[in-house]
Amino acid sequence: MKPNQARITPSFEYCITEILRNLHESASNNVVFIITNAKSTNFKPGNTISTLRDFLRRKSLERIKLTKDTIYCIENDTVQHVVEHINGCPHDDDADVTASMSWEKSVKTTTDMLAYIQKLHPRYVDGTQCIYNTRRLIDILSNVLFDVVMCSVDNMETIEEKRKEISNRRLEIQNSPEDFVPEDIQNVLYTEIQRIEIKKELKHINTICKSPKCSLVVGNKRHFKIICCDHCRGFITLWTCRAFEGITEAKCKRCGCERAIHQWQATKTELKKEVLFDRSEEGIEKVLNRDDALRELSAYCEKLEKSTSQIANEQKQMLETGANLSFFLKQNVLLSGTASDNLGACLRNEYEAFEYATSEIRQEKMRQINNADEKEVCRIVKEVNKDMRVAIQHKENLLKLIQKYDECYKKANDPGKDYTTQEVRKNE
Repeated sequence: MKPNQARITPSFEYCITEILRNLHESASNNVVFIITNAKSTNFKPGNTISTLRDFLRRKSLERIKLTKDTIYCIENDTVQHVVEHINGCPHDDDADVTASMSWEKSVKTTTDMLAYIQKLHPRYVDGTQCIYNTRRLIDILSNVLFDVVMCSVDNMETIEEKRKEISNRRLEIQNSPEDFVPEDIQNVLYTEIQRIEIKKELKHINTICKSPKCSLVVGNKRHFKIICCDHCRGFITLWTCRAFEGITEAKCKRCGCERAIHQWQATKTELKKEVLFDRSEEGIEKVLNRDDALRELSAYCEKLEKSTSQIANEQKQMLETGANLSFFLKQNVLLSGTASDNLGACLRNEYEAFEYATSEIRQEKMRQINNADEKEVCRIVKEVNKDMRVAIQHKENLLKLIQKYDECYKKANDPGKDYTTQEVRKNE
């Protein structure tokens, strides 16, 4: 860090956060801060000390102490002076004296720092390595869980629409038996849902932006329309991605969004369709009259209820698993970052994307209406109403999911939590 850092800038917060979030919680007593270019402040930390103290307070990291033993000020420009001298670059006497004094002061400061470090209780790097590996694993698992949860949302929305369709058809048959057509029953009862099949590995890595404005929403499906770095050659961290200007620039050159809402994508989800009711299922041809049709529709409603219950149970398990993984990481890291490396962040990002999309759809359709004739206006209004209903319903479902996740996370944080049999077996 440099002296006289008067406020917490985005780059300052990002750099400190990225360092501390990869350290194990036990490393809090072994953290030291080095202030460079300190000659300008007479080898004092200046305003940086108050800025750093404010940052630690906001992040609930008061256990990291800011004392003379943990803050060291050096002048690294002295090294440049020495290199220039070795290469024959001329310096006047005043420059040599200043450099000599800065060198001696920096040597003493470095010696004091090393002496202090020698007194510290050593921490094994295994804990830090474990945190890094765990975060990467949780990041992958959270995205898989998110895909499964969103698939369950889509399936429940499909089943709900089918339930409404069956209910309406039952009323039609009851009110107008003469309009009953057996072929219509086949179409009504045929339902497909989706299952997550695999995460197919790509042969390369892409850097994508998960910002709402960089997403395209069609119906209740979200697509990432911008690849900020195709066939990315970065490694370990997004700091090395070509979409950013090193660690000094936090915004993407392609889309202008923050680095924190970008991620690498090396896999794609493949969905497998599952048929709840097949047209060719034995017995459907025997639906010949009104009573048979009502009986089949009632039986199918029961089947939909069972499917809904099963999907809801799977969804609950996924939310609980995601919450437990997130809380485990929070318990064991020195600082929890703001990156979207957990299921809750994925769900909130999805909700923001659909909220943004709803507003965009409305504005786009209004622009079309301004330049349309009366007939075209009716078509656009009908179309936008349909799109808005789908988007709003999906937003409501996402909001319910977020609330359920928060409840699961709160339960994971409860010291008096009642563990399920399955969780107890996992701990045995």
